[in-house]
Amino acid sequence: MDFLRLVPFRLLLWYENRILDNYPRCLDFVTGRNEEKLKVISERKLEHAFRRALTAPAYREFLKKHHLPARPLAASEIASLVPVVDKKSYIKKYSQEQRCAYGRLPVSGNIDESAGSSGRPTDWVRSYAEENLLLKSAYFEYMYAFKKKKQAVVLSAWSTGPWATGVKFCELVEHFALVKNTDTNPEDIKSTLLEFGDRYHYIIAGYPLFLQSLFESRFPWKRYDIDILTGGDGYSSIWPKRIKKRLKKGAKVISSYGCSDIDIGIGFETVLAQEIREEAAANKKLAREIFGGLEVTPMLFQYNPSLHYIHNLPGGEFAITHLDPAVASPKIKYNIHDLGRSLPFFEMMRALEKHAPHLLRKARKKNVLHLPFLYIAGRSDGTLSFDGANVFPENIDLILARKMLKFVENFKMVKKEKQAFPFHVLVELRRGTAPSAKLAEEIRSLLSRELPLLNRDFAESLENNPQLAPQVDLFAFHQGPFKPKKEIKYSFIQK
Repeated sequence: MDFLRLVPFRLLLWYENRILDNYPRCLDFVTGRNEEKLKVISERKLEHAFRRALTAPAYREFLKKHHLPARPLAASEIASLVPVVDKKSYIKKYSQEQRCAYGRLPVSGNIDESAGSSGRPTDWVRSYAEENLLLKSAYFEYMYAFKKKKQAVVLSAWSTGPWATGVKFCELVEHFALVKNTDTNPEDIKSTLLEFGDRYHYIIAGYPLFLQSLFESRFPWKRYDIDILTGGDGYSSIWPKRIKKRLKKGAKVISSYGCSDIDIGIGFETVLAQEIREEAAANKKLAREIFGGLEVTPMLFQYNPSLHYIHNLPGGEFAITHLDPAVASPKIKYNIHDLGRSLPFFEMMRALEKHAPHLLRKARKKNVLHLPFLYIAGRSDGTLSFDGANVFPENIDLILARKMLKFVENFKMVKKEKQAFPFHVLVELRRGTAPSAKLAEEIRSLLSRELPLLNRDFAESLENNPQLAPQVDLFAFHQGPFKPKKEIKYSFIQK
């Protein structure tokens, strides 16, 4: 690996691009034993990203406030010495120009918005040059996850407007597939399928909640060869099975992880990641080994460390450095405030060897990617805490999906601080199902019985404080807090 540590940085980029520019060559590289090479490339690009960030007036000022000299640092120094930034401590305190390299906006590129799920939407500036690396990454993920002999028609059902996912997704996908931006319009999706017929391979992309509603509507979905790309929200380990029942046998449901703050394509679900997650949902020893003490089975992705450097932080969060040398607005150790952690490939294989050797044997026979893993347990503010016990939306979703699917359309959790029983689950009933005291009691009894079995911390809190037992408030379809409104991402927490 010495040559990668010593070659000029431009030659390092040439070496990386030579790999990324050719899918078969890239596949050979990431399925081979090249973890150490990737580590070296990642660390050198981290050092370069830091040097580029020093050209941004805001970042130099930020370092000065933290008593750090604005000079190049080694990867180990960046990891140990450089403070974490986030939206509150950095983005909101400096102007767009100050946060850009050399203190000026790029001449060409685009401005997109975050969904604003945690408050007011934020603008993010990207240079046109940034699209080059992202395109190569998206192409690899598409080929690895979805490529078939049939021609693909991609239906983008992300929300339209200035939001990163919808804007970037179509811009990228049109380079290697035929894409139509349908927005969140079920009838447009159906009419497109009817228009083009069943000769093509369709990939429908959108948020989980929209996709669930789409495939539960009346339409001969199984007539078509449909795969699913989703993201933006987590879901329980049984949700993909629920969706696949509506589709033709062999349909894929693949989730992608990204954020408008950094990149839409940080990580994606591979078959191996899906198999590990399903195993961990039933294998408590494996779950404890790779996910720690989490009371939920998190989403699991693999990511390319030469594109994003991920720093694990105390407290269960992580920070990301975007390693694209052309990035317009550099961010070093940026904390999105998602709960999660990265795990090296070898660490995951070691965990499988101890607790799921059958999966390890299976992995060795497949063309698996020797890339690190990233698990995501949701937003750090996407849980409710009761006497120190975190309750995740996935806990509630799993229970309702198992036993109440024919009655329940959706739900939200809310903490009513001033009430004797503060934990309430607001339940939207399916169209045609009327709220009743009997149904409310059935759901309340189910949650009271199943949630302590699923969440050990909550079970302990409930034992010490019986008033934490979940209460259920029923609403007719599209009524109360579930009235339809234009929101980009659904929130399971009622604030």
